[in-house]
Amino acid sequence: MLGAAEESGMSDLREMCERFIREEQEMANVFFEQLPGVRLADASQPA
Repeated sequence: MLGAAEESGMSDLREMCERFIREEQEMANVFFEQLPGVRLADASQPA
């Protein structure tokens, strides 16, 4: 979608896509930073 927005000159859509990509990357970074803690907490629960 970002490529299509760039090719068609739709600057508003391009900016929205770029913002979405940044926000998704930030959420992924937080998730992966917290993942070791989640795994440790899960491992401490009885099966």
